[in-house]
Amino acid sequence: MELLILILEHLKVYTRYCGILLIVVGVVFFIPGVVASFFNESFEMNTFFMLAGLVEAAGFTLFYVGRDVKYELTVVDAMFFSAFVWLLIPLIGSLPFLLISKLGFLESYFEAMSGFTATGLTMFSDVESLPKSLLFLRSLTEWVGGVGVIVLMLAIIIHPSMAAARLYISEARAEKLEPTVRGTVREIWWIYLLYTGIGSCLLYFAGIPLFDAINHSMTAIATGGFSVKNNSIGAYNNLSVEVVVMFLMILGMTSFAVHHKLLRGHLREFFHNIEVKLMFSLILIFSTTVFLNLTMKSDIASPLALRESFFQCISALSGTGFSTVNLAALDDFTKALLIMLMIIGGGYGSTSSAIKLIRTAIVLGSFRWFIRKMRSPRGAIIPVKVGGKVYEESEVIEVALFTLLYLTFLGVGSILMTLLGFSFINSLFEVASAQGNVGLSVGIVSPNLHILGKVVLIIEMWVGRLEILPVIMFLQKIVRKA
Repeated sequence: MELLILILEHLKVYTRYCGILLIVVGVVFFIPGVVASFFNESFEMNTFFMLAGLVEAAGFTLFYVGRDVKYELTVVDAMFFSAFVWLLIPLIGSLPFLLISKLGFLESYFEAMSGFTATGLTMFSDVESLPKSLLFLRSLTEWVGGVGVIVLMLAIIIHPSMAAARLYISEARAEKLEPTVRGTVREIWWIYLLYTGIGSCLLYFAGIPLFDAINHSMTAIATGGFSVKNNSIGAYNNLSVEVVVMFLMILGMTSFAVHHKLLRGHLREFFHNIEVKLMFSLILIFSTTVFLNLTMKSDIASPLALRESFFQCISALSGTGFSTVNLAALDDFTKALLIMLMIIGGGYGSTSSAIKLIRTAIVLGSFRWFIRKMRSPRGAIIPVKVGGKVYEESEVIEVALFTLLYLTFLGVGSILMTLLGFSFINSLFEVASAQGNVGLSVGIVSPNLHILGKVVLIIEMWVGRLEILPVIMFLQKIVRKA
């Protein structure tokens, strides 16, 4: 009862914000309805338009009711709201899957959570049999979720305020491309739209249908990984398509702050960026290692092995989840390498999740700092310097604590999955994929997965998208009231 009272109390404060988010979700439902009408999918069209109307009505009602709320959100409030919203939006987003595809409730919620968190793990065993409008919804949820539903809300309606800034930060974002939060999020969406359009054109000219090109461009730039093909990008067996997709995945895992500079002609800053240098170094090192392992352990031709190695490693590091091979058939060493990349993730302020490249660089730099400090005279001041920037010890400790928390959630989730009878390496792979919002799978995720497994992976996707702290604050507040 006290938990219900807690939620109702916060809903009074968050009514206006919830209303805006429901308006956004209503638009997300409306667009696939238009797609359904184009492909003459009458049942799907009616369902989407009905849901869009109901959600829009609920959104405008909540917005109207909360229009006079003057309460200024604190940082804790913003994080609680963010964690709550990322449970609520997938709940509403599960309705089309529940009504159209006939998935069960938990499976529909899993699919919606996977979509909005831009993960890409799916409950569908045959996506090619789905209506095109539902396929487009899956891509759209990833495209919106890649940047964030709260970021989209801030770009459209919210006026500049401390609440807007705190909500922006609560969704695991901190980069500022413009002086104001609203200017920053609008710049992010402009870059996002530009790259999505370029990607769609490139994929179409590479030889795939326009519908496929648009969907894969959306999910590649969002580092989401949902595909309209059962065998993902491997279904096309087209080198040109794979090259374009790799290019888009690299764009997706690069920080929007870097793109902001790149599009203004600052090429030097792009190539000197520590995250960019680390990203290309990791791709080269891991892809070469996977390539050598594949050529030694199988009779696969070297050009094909090189092609597959680079694609899978870029997909894992970026957190996209596209594949061109059967991952379940890979040996444990290759799976371990991909797990490491999924744990690291892409750039800070990109559409990628996981630990992030800059935190990885700081952790690696702190080891070098520790060795230098041990060798130096007692009392000597040795700065922690990474990529030309000096970090305070408190910042290094913060990164170390986040990394420890991340690995703890990863370990607990993996142990729970092994209780269902899966090997530890496969359990770790699937949990790393869910928590890193990646979407690569060795075959564990399916409609037949035990309910415990589905719940664990849903929680991991939620935790990974919010970068842990909002989740901890959310659970702490609930436990105190329970």
